[in-house]
Amino acid sequence: MNGKKLKTWRETFSLNSRALRMFYRHDPRMILSRIIHTVWTALTPYAGIYLMALLIDEISQNRDEARIKMLVWVILGAGAGIGLVTAFLNKWKMTQEAGLWYKVEMLYGEKLLDMDYGNLDNTENMDLLSKIRQNENGGGWGLRRVIENCDALVSSLLTLVGGVVMTIPLFYGTVFKETGSYGWLNHPLTALIIIILMLIITCGAPALSNKAGSYWALYADRHTMGNRLFVFLDFWDTKMRSLRMCAFTGRT
Repeated sequence: MNGKKLKTWRETFSLNSRALRMFYRHDPRMILSRIIHTVWTALTPYAGIYLMALLIDEISQNRDEARIKMLVWVILGAGAGIGLVTAFLNKWKMTQEAGLWYKVEMLYGEKLLDMDYGNLDNTENMDLLSKIRQNENGGGWGLRRVIENCDALVSSLLTLVGGVVMTIPLFYGTVFKETGSYGWLNHPLTALIIIILMLIITCGAPALSNKAGSYWALYADRHTMGNRLFVFLDFWDTKMRSLRMCAFTGRT
């Protein structure tokens, strides 16, 4: 790795924020459509859970037939309405992100045209651009990955907040003594252990995923070299096959 180090969280956040601002400046509707779609998709499942909880509560307690029918119709209507809005937002998002490859290429083109000719023709700058292309084609990195990560980040944050809001009331409830052997669940130490386990699971999965993804950045130079060797050897293999074909057919 030649002593290569990963960027800090602050540097990473700054770079991703800058990329998102670039996209928003050039195509704000694409960013807005993706964020609205992600927020809607992450929050709407809780509406169904809440309505089903009301129905179950009514069935298990009051058993008011009129209210049960009303809740059933509300659940069916909400499901249909949510599905319709989801389809509309998905279509809007797909329409706005059409041609994303060309939009990214436009950003590169504008940057190149903004540079002085001396910098544009500089070998180091061209090598950096080549690395960008190879990392995009190989590991799938680049500006397009920023858009995908933005969706995942917004969705994960909303899911986390929703999970916390739904989980907190469980710690205020108590297990009835009539349950017998389950009375230990009322002990504060049990709640503490459960919270610690939830935090480990919640933080552990992203940490491992981030660690796995970091190896792409750490070994990017080796990937680039391997890609160049592959292209070089493939070029000469194609040339040799062409020569053998010409020798076999007697053409020059």
